[in-house]
Amino acid sequence: MKKLTTLEVIKILPLEQNLKNKLLANWDNIDPGRKYGLVNILWDYYDALYEMRLKTNIQQALERVKIGKEKLSQELYKQARNKTEQEMEITVSQNLTNQEIQTIRSKLQTIITQSSLGPIEK
Repeated sequence: MKKLTTLEVIKILPLEQNLKNKLLANWDNIDPGRKYGLVNILWDYYDALYEMRLKTNIQQALERVKIGKEKLSQELYKQARNKTEQEMEITVSQNLTNQEIQTIRSKLQTIITQSSLGPIEK
């Protein structure tokens, strides 16, 4: 799985958009002690989401075993973990792309507003 930065984690976590924007805009100016605490909280939140998704994937694999669609093997956990990592990578890339689009749209909106052409339609 791709190594993430804390800023990327902020972008992909299901946080209120206003909070995300504030964190991203002010990240470099946050007091180091407070930033340390935020980093721990954000990564704990990310890890909890990962573990929840992993648990779901393991349960689904066990259900497939139960109904005979899959055989119980030592690879079951590894397969569930790999599936979870793939899902998280997809989530990361989709959310980062969406965040980048929103950032570009916001910058374009600012430019257009300054040039008095009117708002951008979605």
